Amino acid sequence: MPHFTSDLKRSSLALQLLLGALCLLVSFHVRAQAPRSLHEKREIILNVLQANRVNPALWNLSELEHSTEEATLKKRLIFLDPKNQFDRFFTIELNPQDPTEKELHFFLDRDEKAYPFHTFSLSPSLADSAYVSRAKEASLKSTSSLPLQGVKIALDPGHMGSDTWDELAEKYVKTPQGERVNEGRISLQTALLLEEELKALGAEVLLTRRTLGPVTDVKYEDIDLDEFSKTKIEPLQYEDWFTDLVNAYEPGPYLFRVFKGRPELQKLKSESMRYWYFFYELDLNARVELIQKFQPDLTIMIHFDMMKPGHLSPVRHHATKAYVPGNFYPKEFATLENRLDFTRHLLANRMWEDSVNLTRNLLHEISTQLQIPLQTQHGPNGLALEPGIFARNLLLTRKLNQSPLSFLECFFYDDPTEFQALQNRTIPLKIDGRDEPASPRLKALSLAIRDGILGYFKNYQ
Repeated sequence: MPHFTSDLKRSSLALQLLLGALCLLVSFHVRAQAPRSLHEKREIILNVLQANRVNPALWNLSELEHSTEEATLKKRLIFLDPKNQFDRFFTIELNPQDPTEKELHFFLDRDEKAYPFHTFSLSPSLADSAYVSRAKEASLKSTSSLPLQGVKIALDPGHMGSDTWDELAEKYVKTPQGERVNEGRISLQTALLLEEELKALGAEVLLTRRTLGPVTDVKYEDIDLDEFSKTKIEPLQYEDWFTDLVNAYEPGPYLFRVFKGRPELQKLKSESMRYWYFFYELDLNARVELIQKFQPDLTIMIHFDMMKPGHLSPVRHHATKAYVPGNFYPKEFATLENRLDFTRHLLANRMWEDSVNLTRNLLHEISTQLQIPLQTQHGPNGLALEPGIFARNLLLTRKLNQSPLSFLECFFYDDPTEFQALQNRTIPLKIDGRDEPASPRLKALSLAIRDGILGYFKNYQ
């Protein structure tokens, strides 16, 4: 009997241990299947909503290894990230294998930093990138007859030039007497005149457009609003309403129905978004693709400014300015693609500093030769670096992140004096096989931009 009782106790204990182990196993399995973090919850919601997102595997991040030191990175952050989002997605730590070296750790999730994505070394290499090598060569040839030989320059004439497109985009000025200036037309005329000058100096030049129409081949009326809306879901994930819902409910049928009914998501499929998708997504991305394929040594976007669409200003307002990459807003860190673009600007060897230097040279020549003052004030979307130069996170300045760039706003074309000068069209030019004579004012502008490019290369260090 005592043996039986002892055996029974041992069997009971073994059963309890077995049941305990099973409970732990089940508990672990349940925890493993349940969302464990805000990041994981967001991922579930984005997948259910069929958000169309960038594939990280398509990005070549190895070229950013050994490109920037910590001190340079922190100087750039002042202008790239004035709202201090860097610390929410990145850390800088010592390399455990080499305590003399720092590493940049990039995480997929905000604040929690539980999902590492990539690690970069912050010990710069002495090797030059391709554009730096060609810039140094051009510096040595600055006194030759072909100082830009071997240099590749991309020019992006802003907007579109026909009356139809400019009416839709509101990029024109006209008077009651019928005088009219289209920004898309004068930006293309300037680019064509500048191309002639640059080719004469030996440069290889790309224009993203040579017509008055759009760059994208997608027709405005053919945009699939439902499909395109899926690309705009991920940017919403850090908005307050999105975060509040993720915090309040576990992912499941109820939460999925709530999300799908949200007005913010319904708006993405509305007809009112067609304009935005066409002008600020499809057409700009088509320009980006052309420029990236060309692999230029520098890129210049040619734009002009105005105060009120369609209307000539009653008073003089005279200024020139330009944008370089930067001034990322917190909501612009919501997509992995934007954070990857941010990282490229943060780490790319010399590119950001060279963009500032290029822009400084361009604005000096425009301001001096055309007698236009540098703009000193800007709204919140432009962060001042120095007179005339502002950091701004435009799609083109964000995505073109492999060589220096400058986004010019050459002058205000609704300024009464400039507007009248642009009415004098005596410089022969053809667009789409038709005569589209340009103003001598645009010829003078093209010469100033040319000289700014020459100055940039002549003094390249």
